[in-house]
Amino acid sequence: MEKTVSFVKRIMPAALVALILVALAAFAFLPQVRGERSFVTASAASIDKEAMQALDGVCEYLDGRDFYVKTSGEIKAKAFGIPHTQKVSGHRGVKGGEFFEKAESKSSLVKAAVKKTGKDGGVDVSKGEYKKKKFVYGKPKHLTGDEYLTKYGRPSTGLVRYELDGAVLEAKKVKDGVYTYKLDAKRATRYCKNEVKTLVGSKKHPDYKSVSFTLYCDGNRPVKVRSREKFETDICGGITCVATYTEIFDFDNQ
Repeated sequence: MEKTVSFVKRIMPAALVALILVALAAFAFLPQVRGERSFVTASAASIDKEAMQALDGVCEYLDGRDFYVKTSGEIKAKAFGIPHTQKVSGHRGVKGGEFFEKAESKSSLVKAAVKKTGKDGGVDVSKGEYKKKKFVYGKPKHLTGDEYLTKYGRPSTGLVRYELDGAVLEAKKVKDGVYTYKLDAKRATRYCKNEVKTLVGSKKHPDYKSVSFTLYCDGNRPVKVRSREKFETDICGGITCVATYTEIFDFDNQ
């Protein structure tokens, strides 16, 4: 039993950092949907019309626009009865039609980082090592669009990391400028689950149990998004994770 506990304490932090870097670096894997959108896949009783209009308006506002987002989040997990929480900070954005992302995590147990930049129709991906109190990034590996889609999902160019088209199960207005959405977990994570499998090195894609987010906006302009998801991955014999993230949008200081 002591050997099992020791093994879990060693491997869980590193595995969870990889999962969080996945979540933050991939936080906007929403494809750009031009023209008419079709977000809803539920009955009218669970869908507030004003909430859907707000979602559509915000997505249209971001479509093709430059923006910068500051991200933060944490994942809480438990394996073999041992709980663990890991926090990460980062940013992402779009500039001149190309996207960029960075996520970094530091703790007494493990330090990790990943950076991505859209380039030449593909994506440069590099990992960071913590040296002399800062992360130093290695030589980037260039992936074509198809390679990136297979390994990491879609580039970060939208409101949230999830696939929204046909994925909204519930939409509610909390108050003016604040709306909540519950998504079909399987459909919403169709692409972003690829990155979890790649970075964690698991044999299977993670199994998402629930996905939801709260949108804060000023008219059609997004101000903040808070997301929550629950998923299972096959690392360490099986881990259930509950992840929460916050993204703050900035259109003035890019």
